[in-house]
Amino acid sequence: MIARGSLLCLLAALPVVAAGAVVHTRALSIRAEELRILNEQISTREASLDLAASTAASRSGLDAERRALDVAIPSSEDLSDLLAALVADLKALTEDDRSIATIASSRDGDLCSIPILVSFRCPFASVFELLCRIESYPRLVALRKAVIASDPGSSGEVVLVSARLETYALAGDGEWP
Repeated sequence: MIARGSLLCLLAALPVVAAGAVVHTRALSIRAEELRILNEQISTREASLDLAASTAASRSGLDAERRALDVAIPSSEDLSDLLAALVADLKALTEDDRSIATIASSRDGDLCSIPILVSFRCPFASVFELLCRIESYPRLVALRKAVIASDPGSSGEVVLVSARLETYALAGDGEWP
């Protein structure tokens, strides 16, 4: 009878053990799912950190480009530095007969165009040297029109030059026409 009683106890305990195994397996499954979700969150955050690092590097490059653009096309119409450089270059390369004048600026969206009229006498080769110097200015200057003619009072080496240069500025609200 002991063997039969033990067998009955064992059979009675078997559903309890099986239920415990099912509960334990379910708990392990839940823990595995929680671990998978945590790993996904970690991967997502790592990807965000990588994106943030690459964004910071891109922004650094864009900031450098912006600083260079701010010099080439400033937000101010102050031409004093540009005109001082232009006057110095004209004095160095031309004869006494020279003039510089600015005329009214015009606005196209956020970009303002500031025309500069120059006229001078110089040896023909100096025209190209002056253009190279203007090209090296930190502020953007475009040559829009140039008329080069021989000077009737010279032996052909000196020319008369009339040119329209244009520089630019970024327009702020209410600052420009």
